[in-house]
Amino acid sequence: MGNITDPVKIYKFPNGETLIYNKHNLDNSTQIAVGFLGGASLDGNIAGTAHFLEHMLVKETQKILENELNKFFKSNDVNSNAFTTKDYIMLCADTPSDNLYKVCKLYSHLLKNNNFNEKSINTERKAIEQEMLITSEENEEDNFLSKHILKGYNKINLIGTKKSLSKIDANVLKNFHDENFVSNNMVIAVVSNLEFEKVKEIVEKSFIGVFKADSSKEYHSKQIEFLPKNNLMILRAFTDVKTIKLGVSYRVEQSYPDIKLYGQIEEFIFNDLAGRLLRKLRIENGLVYDAHFDQLYLGAGLVLKNIYATTSKKHLNKLIDVLGEVINDVVVNGMSEQEYKDFQKMLIKRENRNTKIMPDEPLDLVDGYLDNEDFVYDNQIDKLRSLSIEDINKYLKETYENSNIIFEINGDVDCDKFYDLNTIESKLCAKQSMIYYDENTGMNVIPSSCEYVETKRFPSNFKNLFINNGEYGCVVGNVIFIKNIDKSNKLAKEENKENAKNKRKRTPKRRRIDKEDEEREVS
Repeated sequence: MGNITDPVKIYKFPNGETLIYNKHNLDNSTQIAVGFLGGASLDGNIAGTAHFLEHMLVKETQKILENELNKFFKSNDVNSNAFTTKDYIMLCADTPSDNLYKVCKLYSHLLKNNNFNEKSINTERKAIEQEMLITSEENEEDNFLSKHILKGYNKINLIGTKKSLSKIDANVLKNFHDENFVSNNMVIAVVSNLEFEKVKEIVEKSFIGVFKADSSKEYHSKQIEFLPKNNLMILRAFTDVKTIKLGVSYRVEQSYPDIKLYGQIEEFIFNDLAGRLLRKLRIENGLVYDAHFDQLYLGAGLVLKNIYATTSKKHLNKLIDVLGEVINDVVVNGMSEQEYKDFQKMLIKRENRNTKIMPDEPLDLVDGYLDNEDFVYDNQIDKLRSLSIEDINKYLKETYENSNIIFEINGDVDCDKFYDLNTIESKLCAKQSMIYYDENTGMNVIPSSCEYVETKRFPSNFKNLFINNGEYGCVVGNVIFIKNIDKSNKLAKEENKENAKNKRKRTPKRRRIDKEDEEREVS
């Protein structure tokens, strides 16, 4: 039958433009993302410039009025959108493949011929101010997670502030556009039923040679680095809700092709009414209405395997109990013989329907390109069919046993009745975390990159856990961040204690902190 999934192709044009292509055979449709690398990381002193420019890219030009744009999209059955990240500005479309050339010509025109009309700029400034209100809470959550996972995390204000928006005018936008929209940074990502050569021909006619070349402006994203493995626990208490949302994320090092491959096995095991999550949590125990598995690729070979469920306050500990049973069953027993047979039957039916595993979204291809990921994962159905039940169960055990986790709870949480951290880790087959408590200062001693934390900020049951079991961790408000230690640290600590007994008593000294720590403590 041939390959069901073609590998991703990356083609560099002589002028510097990059085409990323992935073929699908689902229907007569094409998804395209086209734009320039750099994004908000190039904002300079005026935060929000790249994002503001993205808004202006879909406004009218001297040749095309805004109502003509809307008419084009509706009459050609095209869904159009635009996105900005710290790494790129992109126009995106989902279109019938027959209209791809029209869409490409339009996008080429919009990217090149910006009007920067003052009236339109002022209209979009007001719209972005409203966007700030909507996204502020969501961005704070993302920033918190990134801060505790990414090494050398540097917060980028993607949307900007009201003050920075007031500085953005036609000259600022035009200068950003002219400076950074060069062919060396242009990326066109296409997922289509059309053959590669046809897509390449359309792209060449539409985009190649339109923008100036400047190799000195070529953008290279900063290589992602992650902090040492740690467990992260996030508690957000809300008294005005009646439910609690629970999320547990297993932190796994995995290549991009393996994420795509094994993720289908995990979805088969966990998801849908026949999956273990709903069967155990809903059908057998009545604890949830919905529960599901998905995965989030963070780049640089790190993926979060996420399980989400929502329950009532009184069932929170029971939900953790049963979820622990599900994970433990996956670790100990893996996929059953019957599940393996059913999975193989599903693969045969999928192949007979001449369908495939859903292709990547174009923006996923751009993200992978920036992360230098290996895209080649050709025929996944053949690879899945070749996996033995022993292969699958070995993978499940290695993935979910003794993993680091991110454990998050949002809702009406009663800390005094809630499981302590060690209990949660034990039930969910996760690695154990430790905290170091300094009895002399009444504080927890944190690595130099963090801060000293007063124990009164801990819920009482967590405070006791830290005193009794400890090595490293920190707390910010009702958020608890934990770091692992190795056994040698613990042994060294015990040895130091023993040595101290044999020395004369003296006033203990606090661990040395740098000037920044002192200033932070005073404040």
